[in-house]
Amino acid sequence: MSSHGSIKIKNSMKNWYLIMAKPKQDEVAEHNLTAQGYSVYRPRVSLKVMRRGKEVVKQESLFPRCLFIQLSHQTDNWGPIRSTKGVLELVRFGAHPAVIRDEIIETIKAREAVDVQQLQGNAASAPSADLSELCLNQDAEQRVLALMRILSKK
Repeated sequence: MSSHGSIKIKNSMKNWYLIMAKPKQDEVAEHNLTAQGYSVYRPRVSLKVMRRGKEVVKQESLFPRCLFIQLSHQTDNWGPIRSTKGVLELVRFGAHPAVIRDEIIETIKAREAVDVQQLQGNAASAPSADLSELCLNQDAEQRVLALMRILSKK
């Protein structure tokens, strides 16, 4: 097998996991994990808000305090993650860190650029277990709760 083939095999063994950041430190955790060479994904959303009587677009984490990290049990050093500035913990459902299905990450990436406010009218009709619930609900706390509900289902 060529070395290119073995690299491909190693990359396919990586899974996505969820990291909980300390309050208001999503960006700090993302920066520090990336600086250490980890593959990190922090979905963002643009929201229209009123500031001093003017409508402005504000960008924030789609899931406040939540980041996704792609890791391999064989090739990555998990040790430094918990002590990284801004990181609180890896999210676990049971004894092991919760593996996030690639389908969930791809759905979030596909919807990330969508303006949540334009979709707000559709949020009520979205099935509660549907992945669309992750991004259609404008309230940040509700988006995080929806994410946790979906991830906790096997």
